Amino acid sequence: MLHHQQIRSMIERQLSHPGLFDSSGKACYQNPDGHGCFLWIPEGEPVIYIYGCLLDIEPRVDGQLLAHALALNLEREMSGSGAIALNTQTHQLVFRMTYPVQRDTNITPLITQFLNRLVQLRQELQQGRGGRGKPSSGRERQTVPVFLQSGSLAWLHQTD
Repeated sequence: MLHHQQIRSMIERQLSHPGLFDSSGKACYQNPDGHGCFLWIPEGEPVIYIYGCLLDIEPRVDGQLLAHALALNLEREMSGSGAIALNTQTHQLVFRMTYPVQRDTNITPLITQFLNRLVQLRQELQQGRGGRGKPSSGRERQTVPVFLQSGSLAWLHQTD
């Protein structure tokens, strides 16, 4: 089994981005097309979690959009093995995929696949919203998703 530091080093090497991850295994990554995601390699697990923000929403008024997002979770051609969730603290719909990491894992096509799905899901949800790119409240979309600004993933992986 690969250790945390080995996984980080391997991925940084593959992405040609030394020092990408912080000491806790978290990183923001942006591809040349400008699409970004948040990467997390948890200590003690040979996996990488990849997160991306789909939309800012206002849960009280975007109920139909939330229902549409939940339905997309069941459409494997849209979501793959990923999941769409609502961050109730930031009012963002977030997409996440998890990949096991081994010595021969090539992360570049996995991130490309993730970002392609993220863009496809974002377009689908924006169409479901009537093409509006901002939440029903009129709140302007952040250039960097709030959950990336805080640097905290505690809300994503709470244990009871």
